[in-house]
Amino acid sequence: MEDKTIHNKKEKPTMYDLEKIAAIISMQYDLSLVPFFTCSKISVIRSSSTKRIKYIYFGDKLLGTLRATDERFVPTLFGAKYIMKKISNKLIVKVSSDAVKWVSRGRTVFCKHVIEVDENIRPGEEVFVVDEHDNLIATGKAVLSGREIKEKKKGKAVKVRRGLREDQDL
Repeated sequence: MEDKTIHNKKEKPTMYDLEKIAAIISMQYDLSLVPFFTCSKISVIRSSSTKRIKYIYFGDKLLGTLRATDERFVPTLFGAKYIMKKISNKLIVKVSSDAVKWVSRGRTVFCKHVIEVDENIRPGEEVFVVDEHDNLIATGKAVLSGREIKEKKKGKAVKVRRGLREDQDL
């Protein structure tokens, strides 16, 4: 019987892969990020069943995942930090200091804790959650639009994917 635990290896992306990554990054974030995401240090891991790109690496650091359902780029904290440097104040949700402890540990961001938000955020977009000093504390998926988050005082604003300090106890 064949062993199903074969691990996929990192490989250099093809020209087609680089064009695809460039199109996704420029559509989702900004055209200025394309040179970074298509440089020679980029490598990918493919899905063993579909052979589509699953993970994107810069050297040995994971930048993020291409979501299989819609091929959106979902950044890791490392990838988010780089993207945030390049696209200042886009896709940012700033939370109050009393929410930082919980959000940085992976808890949901609620509208009442948001003190500033990019009004151009659309529901379902990948967003960056920052503290009052603009330090990245989490990444997540917007539940509401930026305008709705700003106007509402109740309800979920961002479903956090990964907090900076998820491994620490409360």
